[in-house]
Amino acid sequence: MSKIGYLGLGAMGGGMARNLLRKDCDVTVFDNRPAVLAEFAELGAGVAGSARELASLVDIVITSLPGVAEVRNVYLGDDGIAAGLRAGSLAIDMSTIPPATSREIADALSKTGGAYIDAPVARTKQAAEAGTLAIMVGGASADFERARPVLELMGTSVRYVGPVGSGNIAKLVNNAVLMANILAVSEGLALGDKLGVDTVELAEVLSEGSANSFALQNHVIGSVLTGEFGEGRFPLTYAIKDITYFLESAESVDLVSPQLSQMATFYLSALGRGFDNEYFPIATTVLDEINHTAIVGAATRRNH
Repeated sequence: MSKIGYLGLGAMGGGMARNLLRKDCDVTVFDNRPAVLAEFAELGAGVAGSARELASLVDIVITSLPGVAEVRNVYLGDDGIAAGLRAGSLAIDMSTIPPATSREIADALSKTGGAYIDAPVARTKQAAEAGTLAIMVGGASADFERARPVLELMGTSVRYVGPVGSGNIAKLVNNAVLMANILAVSEGLALGDKLGVDTVELAEVLSEGSANSFALQNHVIGSVLTGEFGEGRFPLTYAIKDITYFLESAESVDLVSPQLSQMATFYLSALGRGFDNEYFPIATTVLDEINHTAIVGAATRRNH
């Protein structure tokens, strides 16, 4: 069995690491929070003192980090993965970052004799715990095949997309389209509300027709209409990060993207209103404010 290192034990990374331990994998972890390391030690994980040490101890090192700054520091810093990675080892980054950053890190690790793939994930923190994530992979096909047995312990959909960076391209497109879908559905419900149609009833009608979607079922009906956002899930600040990466990637190839660019502007307008760390569909409260509608929490009010 390959020795696996896991670095970044937040909501998603922690769930993935716990899933691997539950499946009897040999896992060593590192995180900047001592209390989190103590928790994983109790679960049977080995504990490393730094990213560099972790990389030196394992065959496969997996990272799950908030964004570009953290990924660059963990991989390329003085005490980072590149400094400790053994020749022949494989790094799997499951963060969501721009494809250009993935290629930068892959180049750096190749100089150490190591390999790299980008493998960002979709679905929820519950899916991370259960090993039912959707995983999108960019890298050399041989490196993907080497990583596949571990990735298949973590996800029920593991798709090879193409060269390094391709996984992150797929993830950024996935998130941008999802967020646009949430906004489009919410705008439609706002029209219904202003014209006197019951919001919950209209959402149910849409879910039974050609307008049905994952975003409608899980984010609009499951969160917007119930008014259930809260912290601990994918926060608005992370969603804005991914939108920014999408826009940067689009600009790098002069992509004309009228709908997704407008969607990005709307979500950016939701920042600084007191709910930056709450579940990102909370941005629809701005739509209610603009239109003087009452979509958010409509199902909860209807049931009382």
